[in-house]
Amino acid sequence: MTELIMRRTFKILLEIVGLAALVLVAAWAYLGADYTQSKIVDFHPTNFQAKADTPLFYSIGDELKHSDELQHQAPTLLKGQIKNFLVSPDGSMIAVVANGRLSIVTAENPTVREVTPVDSIYREPKPMGQGFYRDDDFQWSQDSKTL
Repeated sequence: MTELIMRRTFKILLEIVGLAALVLVAAWAYLGADYTQSKIVDFHPTNFQAKADTPLFYSIGDELKHSDELQHQAPTLLKGQIKNFLVSPDGSMIAVVANGRLSIVTAENPTVREVTPVDSIYREPKPMGQGFYRDDDFQWSQDSKTL
């Protein structure tokens, strides 16, 4: 019986020593870590240029644009709150859900072709009992010819 008590006591002591060692190692790692807060000091660029390798579609506010750099002066291809979009695999067109419609916008000789009105299954009240095209889950074909 005494031997059993001695084993339990020894086991408890080992657990306490192990826990204490773990706490000491954690404290040493925390206190010994060199923490330097990053700062940007006096960053006031007058001109910040960044260009992409190829033109890309982007929006500024409610305006869809296409350019190789982000700029307010780029021509606006489509105006409206963009809810969803998908760029074609060849990068020449973008399917956009805006203003309650799914449209295809081309970058070259900018044109907007309205495909169909769309609705969402996530809005309240739900569009129950009526047929509609969803405003998500559309997909381009691999050759970018069909949506």
